Amino acid sequence: MIQFHDFGIDIQTYTDRGKGNDFPDVRQCPHCPSRRPLHRHGYYQRYALTAEGEYRLWIARYRCQECRKTVSVLPSFLLPYVQYTRPVIWQAVKAWFETPRQGAKTKQVGFPTKEVILFYVRRFLRNLSRLHLTFRTLTRSKQRIFYLVFQNNFLTNTTSDGNPFFTITGRSVSRYT
Repeated sequence: MIQFHDFGIDIQTYTDRGKGNDFPDVRQCPHCPSRRPLHRHGYYQRYALTAEGEYRLWIARYRCQECRKTVSVLPSFLLPYVQYTRPVIWQAVKAWFETPRQGAKTKQVGFPTKEVILFYVRRFLRNLSRLHLTFRTLTRSKQRIFYLVFQNNFLTNTTSDGNPFFTITGRSVSRYT
């Protein structure tokens, strides 16, 4: 299984640090109900391609003592099983939609061929319904919060600068504008 971690550094710094990166401790196995922390199970290398060049990165692996399965921790700028970094893929898809008939912009982003960009554009379009569903769910939950706050008069207090905030079941919910 793969878990993501934001190291808060760019790809060049991550590469320079190598195995000396500040890898997180995985405290619980995502495969089984074991609460024991996972043990470091070594490293493996993988490539990452950007517009600036290619990088060899060290990825930490952990192993559960109970179920014996492994977990890899990927930096947040990578995608599983993909060599191009997430920002490069997003720039390529964005450039494609801004100029769909021109292949000239593809070289600026760092992709070698038009076919690779078309692969990611098709993947983005295929998953668009999932993205739409996610945002629709978020919008509905925001509408429910507004209903609870304004219809049921849950206005309880104001902040130090006089702006109202709302509490719902003990949590502070900022007002959406």
